[in-house]
Amino acid sequence: MRGFDWDDIQAFLAISRAGRLTVAAQQMSVDHSTLSRRIAALESALGVRLFDRSSLGFVLTSEGERVLSDAESMESLALCMRHHLDNASIGLTGSVRIGTPEGFGTYFLAPRIAQLSAAHPQLEIELIANPRMFSLSKREANLAVSMTHPAQGRVYAHKFTDYALGVYASKTYLDTHRKIASRCDLLRHPWVGYVENQMWSTELNYLPQISNTLVPGFNDPVHDAQRVFRALLEALSRPGSIVAIDAALPNNHAMRDGLMCRVPLAAFASLLALTDYSTLVFLESDSALFGDALRFHASAPLTRDWHGVSIVYIDDATNMPSLKGFSLGEPEAPETSATLFIRVPSLTEGESLVWRGPGIQDHRVMMIAGLPAAFWQERASLASHFPRGIDCYFVAGGSLVGLPRTTHVEVI
Repeated sequence: MRGFDWDDIQAFLAISRAGRLTVAAQQMSVDHSTLSRRIAALESALGVRLFDRSSLGFVLTSEGERVLSDAESMESLALCMRHHLDNASIGLTGSVRIGTPEGFGTYFLAPRIAQLSAAHPQLEIELIANPRMFSLSKREANLAVSMTHPAQGRVYAHKFTDYALGVYASKTYLDTHRKIASRCDLLRHPWVGYVENQMWSTELNYLPQISNTLVPGFNDPVHDAQRVFRALLEALSRPGSIVAIDAALPNNHAMRDGLMCRVPLAAFASLLALTDYSTLVFLESDSALFGDALRFHASAPLTRDWHGVSIVYIDDATNMPSLKGFSLGEPEAPETSATLFIRVPSLTEGESLVWRGPGIQDHRVMMIAGLPAAFWQERASLASHFPRGIDCYFVAGGSLVGLPRTTHVEVI
């Protein structure tokens, strides 16, 4: 290894922190070509390639990562020497970037930076208060405040303080809604919380602290709901086709051992996608987990009266109410009718049925198990009310079959 210039080390540190040659050159007040020559001279002296060059900037190689630690030690020693020689009244100098969570940085740290700047006027402080984790190795910050202890990396970490998550509501809300007297009561109220797949720290996952039986919703609420909705449209547009609901619902113990042994996945995913605070839902099910999950994730109002509701879930088809009791919609608004999700033991067994109508080429032979004989007779009697009527989905496990009001069914 040949000798190298201290200026080359400073150039190396500047580019590793800035990530771009032009930015580092501006920070050092030199021409970018000069900075490029210094890096080339250092690489030649050390006999290794320190950076990978790309259109996105300069990225440290594995050799550059190893050199970085020693270069920073040299820089620290130089600063220490300068500190010992300079007038002590000068105070801290240079630039430091601090990355913090949004709330801590905005409401706690930012008001106190003025005092620090007044004590050290030559110290430039950059504050980044964002809901994310900061990488010290990538030079996103020099100091980072996080909610978890770093799992890896050559960093020094110290516990700063304890913190707690709270549940909050406005006074107006508390005055106009059901009283919250216990933790279980929380499940019966609408929530504003974190989007699960955008949660940047596991420490923010407060759901297990509220209830260890609360069933998680969609991992990606927007895209998963859209995917389920498209599957439901496909099922109605192609009557008789068995459509799988492949939503990314977490397979945790509450879902595996609690809800999913009582309610089909297809039913739960469908109701999550279709309901909100304005959708009245009738659940003919003894699963409290199902109702709690819909209230929590969709803020859906539940009722025990099936007359006039938009969404109906029937858990026991053999004892289901008469179809004539459900809303058929209005002549001017047939789309306001009830949509039924009926749980059945099988979509491929049972008495033979011939389906005809839009979306079916000629006819389709179907077998749906577990439905009472009166179901098909009652449904046939509703044909005279068209375009009013009822759309149905038969659900079993993670799949369903759509039966729109336009389909004629003949029992063989």
